[in-house]
Amino acid sequence: MSQQTLMTSRRRCLTSTVLLLLPSPLAVLRFLSTTNKTYEEGLNISLVGLTSVCILITSVAYFNFLRIIRRHQQHVQANAPSKNFGQPAINLAKYKKSVFTILYILALFYFCFLPLEIAAVVYLRVGSDSQAILASLYACLGLLFLSSSLNPFLYL
Repeated sequence: MSQQTLMTSRRRCLTSTVLLLLPSPLAVLRFLSTTNKTYEEGLNISLVGLTSVCILITSVAYFNFLRIIRRHQQHVQANAPSKNFGQPAINLAKYKKSVFTILYILALFYFCFLPLEIAAVVYLRVGSDSQAILASLYACLGLLFLSSSLNPFLYL
């Protein structure tokens, strides 16, 4: 087995383990919050923290992906053979369309997820006493669910 295959296999195992274990503390807090209301705030803080980490990881992954695409484009253009008779080695129109599609997807992600994150932080700071905060939280949840229905139009 090659070193590269072994490294990929280890990464896959580590990622699977983390994804399986990550929700465990949330499940425990959820169970405790149903039996005792003192754990409810801890659950809410954990959910906001986990959502923040997910947004951060998604952002880093997309920007890393865009950086790799940009580097690949520069590499292809620098090493383009002169046999193409004036034709570029990479189709720039397709490249730009792909990059803009990725940016649209990322913008939709931010547009739908960040308001909920902000509303959840405000809810944690102020509490559930205000009806306006609860209404904004529910509106942001609606926006979050709208994201799933808008994705097919973006990918189309």
